[in-house]
Amino acid sequence: MSSPSGDCEVAAVLMPAQAAVSADRQERDIRRAMVEAGAIQAVIALPTKMFP
Repeated sequence: MSSPSGDCEVAAVLMPAQAAVSADRQERDIRRAMVEAGAIQAVIALPTKMFP
């Protein structure tokens, strides 16, 4: 993604495994907006129990 200044900006979002499939409507809407905006370039599955 590019910022208005033309610079490339990158961010990583780490979430527990269940956050990606939560049935919560607000969480689902956030995920959908990120995908529709083209903000998602990759999804990397991490091992379980990585987050306390």
